[in-house]
Amino acid sequence: KIAEVKFKGTDAFKLEEKAGMWKVTDSPAPAFTADTFAVQDFLGSLSVLRAEKVAAYGAKTDLAAFGLEKPATSITIVVKGEDMKEELKGPEPNTCEDKKDAGKEDKQSEGKKDAKDTKSKKDDKKAAEPKTKTHELELGKSSKDGGVYARLDGGLAVFELDSAVLKKLKRSHLDFVDTQLLKYDIDTVKSITRKMQDNDFDIVKKDDM
Repeated sequence: KIAEVKFKGTDAFKLEEKAGMWKVTDSPAPAFTADTFAVQDFLGSLSVLRAEKVAAYGAKTDLAAFGLEKPATSITIVVKGEDMKEELKGPEPNTCEDKKDAGKEDKQSEGKKDAKDTKSKKDDKKAAEPKTKTHELELGKSSKDGGVYARLDGGLAVFELDSAVLKKLKRSHLDFVDTQLLKYDIDTVKSITRKMQDNDFDIVKKDDM
């Protein structure tokens, strides 16, 4: 599951999920809630991202020729994995049936046990945190076919992405602004009034209709 996308370039911004809502932050505009449909469309394009072809491969590739030596544009994607937490158990309770032996435990041994319990809880909390993995897609020069050359995670392959993929990847923070102007329950509308030169009208809802 994608948790965050960071755009670096002429229009730098971050798209991140917070409390179940996608937010656009670190952009020229104040932080705002992203349009749901725009986010779904973009994340969907990332999930099926595929190169048109491999333009070059190898450690000796001239990255500058593809605009990838110092790419001006990059997209960093943070993927949150499933919780791989293992069951971590604290110290087993004293099961000794001999009450006399149990009663002989001194304060020092009890302190050590408390320390182990505390450490176990910290380890358990740390293990419960979702694992994340980061990918960086660098975009270079335009290709002859109107696409763009790209490299993933600093790998040995230089890919060519077609123009359709490029259009989906190169987003501005404005592409995630909600374009729906009005949001309301249609059953709550009582009237509509339009003011236009020589063409005003009113639509009124009546209870018997």
